[in-house]
Amino acid sequence: MLIFSVYVPPLSYRQISKEVSMQPTLDDMQATIQDATRNTTKPTKIILAGDFNRHYPAWSGRQVHHQILRNANELLAFTPNRRLQWCLPSGTPTLWSLTHPGVISTIDLTLTDSPERVLKCHLYQDNYGSDHRATTFSEWNLQPELRPNQKPRRAFERADWEKIGKMIQTKIGRRPDIGSVAQLEQTINDLIEATTAAIEKYTPLTRPSPYSKRWVRTSSQDTADRGQ
Repeated sequence: MLIFSVYVPPLSYRQISKEVSMQPTLDDMQATIQDATRNTTKPTKIILAGDFNRHYPAWSGRQVHHQILRNANELLAFTPNRRLQWCLPSGTPTLWSLTHPGVISTIDLTLTDSPERVLKCHLYQDNYGSDHRATTFSEWNLQPELRPNQKPRRAFERADWEKIGKMIQTKIGRRPDIGSVAQLEQTINDLIEATTAAIEKYTPLTRPSPYSKRWVRTSSQDTADRGQ
């Protein structure tokens, strides 16, 4: 699990009218994610939390001045690329201005690509004298997921192909000449059923290795393709 504590400097009143890039911060996070996931096959979960100092209706739950909206464009482009979703309910204020009483805002965010693991996410009860409630209380389900028992494969390299062929011939027997589409379809179905039954009877099951990966092609699969 990758956890990022994020802080993006606030915009001054002079900067509000022009776009101030937070792309360097996003690039650093992207580079960290790529480094952490490059040489591993294990699933990696991502949590981003902190003071982003960006305003947008998606998380503010209220109208935002059009000149301020564009400063969130880079963050909005980053979140779908990583499949990130907001953990706090939209419209939850996280800042109560000390210099402008009554002014509230949502600029402290918690995002994750695994929202199904979030058990709780809400504002922490104490602010310790700050105008921010930046630290949210989050509870996550970190129990490992057990893979269901997979159906064992057939060891085609140890199949008794001679017995398989004889069993198919016995089951199919001599067939009359095919004179219609219905007869053709019935013959095909009988052949498939006979072949399946013979393979199941004379092809032993493999004992799956605990170290095998589901995307690695096995020798038994290659043998099966050659047999087909």
